[in-house]
Amino acid sequence: MRCFFAYVSAGVVTGLGISFAVSTSKPIREVKDAAERFAGGDLDYRVKTTRRDEIGVLAGSFNAMAEKLKEEIAEHKRTGEVLRESEQRFRTIFDSVIDGVLITDIETKEFYAGNTAICHMLGYPAEEIKNLKIADIHPKEEISFVMEQFEKQAKGETTLAKDIPVQRKNGTVFYADINTSRVTFDGKTYLMGIFRDITTRKAIEDALRVLNDSLEQRIAERTVALVQANKELTMEIAQRRRTEGELRKLFNAVEQSPCSVVITDVQGKIEYVNPKFSRATGYAPEEVIGQNPRVLKSGEKPSEEYKRLWDTITSGGEWEGEFHNKRKNGELYWEYASISPIRNHEGVITHFVAIKEDITERKRTEEELRKQRDHLEYLTNRLIAPTKSWKRSATRYRMTCVRRCGASMALARRCWKIALTSWMHRAKTTSIGCARPASIWGSLSMTC
Repeated sequence: MRCFFAYVSAGVVTGLGISFAVSTSKPIREVKDAAERFAGGDLDYRVKTTRRDEIGVLAGSFNAMAEKLKEEIAEHKRTGEVLRESEQRFRTIFDSVIDGVLITDIETKEFYAGNTAICHMLGYPAEEIKNLKIADIHPKEEISFVMEQFEKQAKGETTLAKDIPVQRKNGTVFYADINTSRVTFDGKTYLMGIFRDITTRKAIEDALRVLNDSLEQRIAERTVALVQANKELTMEIAQRRRTEGELRKLFNAVEQSPCSVVITDVQGKIEYVNPKFSRATGYAPEEVIGQNPRVLKSGEKPSEEYKRLWDTITSGGEWEGEFHNKRKNGELYWEYASISPIRNHEGVITHFVAIKEDITERKRTEEELRKQRDHLEYLTNRLIAPTKSWKRSATRYRMTCVRRCGASMALARRCWKIALTSWMHRAKTTSIGCARPASIWGSLSMTC
């Protein structure tokens, strides 16, 4: 009996064990399959279970872990994308910089990377750049100087090294200014140098230096010339002041001249008149400027005379003559004019100048003198007409005086002078000049 119960108990236990094994192995296989699928990249697969025992807790923990890993993997992917984009941008910028860029290991002095511009500058392809060191791109005789500058830049003592000689792959040398800064890649610090080719600038500077020397020499020469020119200018200014003084005196002389002065252009239009002109004609300057002097014509002078005048002065000659002109108020007056051309330094006639004197009073005096002269000539002719008869009568009268006075010639001459003086007085005060000579001397003989 005991054996039976033992077998029954063993069977029950075995059945329960088998049942438990079956009930637990399936969820475990599901967790195992889920782990394999997750590892295979199926990040969305989860263990499906509703159990609340340890298996259920295990499945829930797996699902939570899978979700977290999915999020971390997604974040890692996003970070990787950002890093790749950043690296691509850096590479694009790195290669697009027009200056050459070299990233150098501070410790080994080897180049970590170089951009496209530095490859063109040095003549090396990008893959060869990474196999070079600092000493490979500089002339041997300049290595100590270059390394000294590199150490200063690596220590932060300076960032700019000027006029650094750089040697190309083909052996030619150019000069560059190298500006440096520290950069970090993969946790390691490098020195990034930006190379700016200054060969052209140095050539320009050398040319400018030569030009500057030449310019300084020219300035010195020019200074000497300017000093001389200044002396000449000072003399010229002094001469000009003297000339201006002379011109001022001449202008004042013209302005204060007692004669009228008129200046016209070559067309005969008035450009200047002095105050005497205005006083003589009654015209203000603004009334005649731009006008022709014919505004003064009285109409008495023939047009042929004016034509001869114009032909004379336009041919370079000087004309002198009289005008009977008319003032603004209509009054006629006489003036004597001298008109001549004005020439420039080339001898070309540019203006005409007329100097005119009012001779109205002189003409009036001359007319009065002419009338008096005519009257005197008339009287003289009346007195002198019978001169021959008077001479014969006077001779006879003188002989009569001699006879009457005897042999004394002195007494006869005195008698003759007295008689002649008496006759001249009577001739002036009476009409004796018209009488017959015989009667005159007959009457005078009574005085002797």
